[in-house]
Amino acid sequence: MFDTGETLQDVKKWAEATFPHEFKAVKDYLRDYDITSSYQGPMNPKHRNLKATDAHIFGHCVHFKKHFEGACRVISGRLEEQTRQKAAAPATFPTPSAGSSLTSELLPATQNQKKPDDMEEFLTSQKASIEEFVKKSQAADRQEKDRLLAETNELKQKLTKAEQECKESRNELDASREKFKRNAQKSKKELQDVKAEVKRLTGEVETFKKEAEKSTQEAKKAKRSLKDFQELEEVFERVQKRRVV
Repeated sequence: MFDTGETLQDVKKWAEATFPHEFKAVKDYLRDYDITSSYQGPMNPKHRNLKATDAHIFGHCVHFKKHFEGACRVISGRLEEQTRQKAAAPATFPTPSAGSSLTSELLPATQNQKKPDDMEEFLTSQKASIEEFVKKSQAADRQEKDRLLAETNELKQKLTKAEQECKESRNELDASREKFKRNAQKSKKELQDVKAEVKRLTGEVETFKKEAEKSTQEAKKAKRSLKDFQELEEVFERVQKRRVV
């Protein structure tokens, strides 16, 4: 493949300069993979049960998985082509553009100085690791969905119960209002009957008073007549006594 003196850093520089789009996916993954668990960046709430590093890596898994196999194929093909070219005639290693080199801060794995022929094995192992992260995140998603579904069903049951209680209370209120209305109508009718009875009794009392006054006048008249009769009787007695004498 490459000359013995060429390091993994050289291979990465060449790969980044030759096919930057595919290599960027690998670079982004390696960058996120080396973030420690103290990372405090944004995290999807549905993956909060994962470690901070795992949850952050998952955010790049979809993009990485999309470009991973293509990047591996391109790297493998380019390395094999470069090996054939070097076997036929030694060639000068291309120099990447300024600012495109990877720093040890982004790729701390370069400190291990892996050989170029280890690249495919390394990327394959990382692919398996990412697939494992994806499976974990999918399992977490399923657990979260089950939990949310259970909470939703519980809330639906509570809502149904509350609606039923509200309906029963409304029915009781309607029944009480109807009963009050009937009682009010009944009381109104009874009051009208009482008023009519009072009016009738008042009329009878007035009639009785008039009759009583009339009876009183007749009694006075009869008393006067009786007095007159007594006076006549006395006069008659006196006349009779005079005749006897």
